[in-house]
Amino acid sequence: MPATAEGVCAAANNRGQKAPHRPLARRRRLGREPSGPFQMQSQTSLPDKVLEWLNKQGYPTEFQVANICHRNGFRVFQGYHVRSESSDVPREIDVLAQTDDLSDDYLIRVCHVIECKWSRDKPWVVLTSRHGQLANPACVAQTIGSLLGWTILWTMSQDPDLHALDLFSTPDRPGFSGRQVFSQSADLFYSTMQSVVDVSMLEMAGYDEHSRRIGTLPRNAVIAFPMIVVDGQIFEAFFDEFSQNMRVEQRKLVRVHWRGARSWHLHATIDVVSLDHLDEFLKTRAHDVTIVLEKLKTKRNELAKCFEEKSLDGLKLPGEPRGISRIPPLLREAIAKTPD
Repeated sequence: MPATAEGVCAAANNRGQKAPHRPLARRRRLGREPSGPFQMQSQTSLPDKVLEWLNKQGYPTEFQVANICHRNGFRVFQGYHVRSESSDVPREIDVLAQTDDLSDDYLIRVCHVIECKWSRDKPWVVLTSRHGQLANPACVAQTIGSLLGWTILWTMSQDPDLHALDLFSTPDRPGFSGRQVFSQSADLFYSTMQSVVDVSMLEMAGYDEHSRRIGTLPRNAVIAFPMIVVDGQIFEAFFDEFSQNMRVEQRKLVRVHWRGARSWHLHATIDVVSLDHLDEFLKTRAHDVTIVLEKLKTKRNELAKCFEEKSLDGLKLPGEPRGISRIPPLLREAIAKTPD
């Protein structure tokens, strides 16, 4: 009679030997399911491990950011992809938060392009200096935008109502660089800054119609504000002129005027915000965006009239330095003579 599995185990025990190891799959074929601690571990630990991995990859942070943006009145997209003409590989925006003023004839939109970073084990430090301040007109005029959106802001760069908004403010000590502390790998701060500006530029480029006839007003006036939300601690590091030493202080928000962007030749203003401060930050931002949308709409209609009349006489063009020495190309189109 063939020996059964139980018989083999019993015989081995009688001889003082270990029972032969049987793989899990074979034990199941023999009709014996695993039980005890092994069964509990297989049922509970894998989801916990998946959740731990998701946390470290920053996915819950993206969901939290999207939820906070939605609560504050923004239309939200997660995992939003943009493409460039030079590459077939799409680039991902973690969270895209938009507010619109839409009519039948044109689109006015403010976008917040957000990168989310889980960094609870490694704080971020932003290097700041009072020498990095921007004049208010420059802060307005150097905002990233579509062709029409950026041109409109250039014409409004001396508007005191815009200067009064946090949206276009310059802090006492703007940031100019930074690092993820205790990190021995690649410079995450630098790569994140590059990425959020790059995808902001790609998103704005998508609103410029390639079929637009020269000398006609574009349909879309869109501007973008890059942001980095850190699920972790943020520190500011600066030189204290009184003590002649470096100082480090914890911050909830640091505004960076960055000149290192490969895709934007002007200052890119990027807000680095801690996740626990984001709700308060967006309450102020939502208020500012409402004002900006109305001003963009009014100035857009003034520009439409300039294009019809082939004259800029109706515009109050700014005269103070804005970091831009020439009139925007779109305004030159408005006054250019069209060939018969």
